[in-house]
Amino acid sequence: MNFNDLKTALSPYYPSDIVFLALGNTFRGDDGVGIIFTQYLQNTQEFSCANFIFAYTTPENYLQQIIEIKPKLIVCIDSARMGSGPGDIQWLSPSMLDSFRISTHAFSILMIETYLKNFTQSHFFYIGIEPQQTLPDQGLSHIVENQLALFFKTVLV
Repeated sequence: MNFNDLKTALSPYYPSDIVFLALGNTFRGDDGVGIIFTQYLQNTQEFSCANFIFAYTTPENYLQQIIEIKPKLIVCIDSARMGSGPGDIQWLSPSMLDSFRISTHAFSILMIETYLKNFTQSHFFYIGIEPQQTLPDQGLSHIVENQLALFFKTVLV
């Protein structure tokens, strides 16, 4: 996936109707890539009017805030061990979420989706980013950082 693919997939929604839910632990290397990816998104012209929630490892703490926004689309962004190359960015289907290791948060992201669907008419998309390493007290690996830069190259000049 590249930025144009993302833009195309989200084009049926006004940016103000989208919540980007950033997940991950920035103190565990590439596990924080969902947070960094979302910060990049926040700085794009295309999505600057969207809603951004940096939930880190506790998305359950932001459920009421999401409900109050009444989004039409919630895009969850997290590191995911998908068996692809480090820094690979992919759309994930809900059925894939159970088979991939998704971040370090305690609650299943599918449980959070089920809860939010009881209060909103939101659709859900998932973006997974393959980590290289998730060691404590490490920053993003160079390869994952380079993949993010390539993804956003055409929009963050």
